[in-house]
Formats: sequence, C-alpha cells, structure tokens
Amino acid sequence: MPDVWIPPEELKDKRELPRARAVLVRERTRLKQRTHVPLAKYGIQAGASGLFGVKGEQLLWAKPRLLLPHTHYVTERLPR
Repeated sequence: MPDVWIPPEELKDKRELPRARAVLVRERTRLKQRTHVPLAKYGIQAGASGLFGVKGEQLLWAKPRLLLPHTHYVTERLPR
C-alpha cells in the first residue's frame, strides 16, 4: 500500500479558519438573496447601491410595511 501523508495538527488547525470563513460567507450570501426575493416579488427596487449600504438599510426596513402580512412577517425576522 502506498504511504499517505497526514497533515500535522497545527496545519489542520490553520485550515479551520478559511473553512469556517467560507461557510459564513455562503450563509451571508444566502440571507442576502433571501432578503431580495420578497421585495422583488412585489416590484420594490433596491436602487443602484443595493440593499446593504446605509441608504439600502433604510429602504429595506421601511419597505416591508408595504408587503402583505405573511411576507412582511418573514422579512422582518431576517437578520440585519
């Protein structure tokens, strides 16, 4: 049988940070996309700067009041 290289514990530990970061970035992207969907469904435009800048945040948390009750409920509970 051929030899297999097993990385030392220190290297395994260093690999954990980029792995965790990749998971968090995917989660952030998923939540941002989920925030866009209800607004797009009702034709509410975010503008050129997007929803997650200063002006976008104000728009994002002002607009859900224009949505139907269940969509408003779900949108309000998404993390900011």
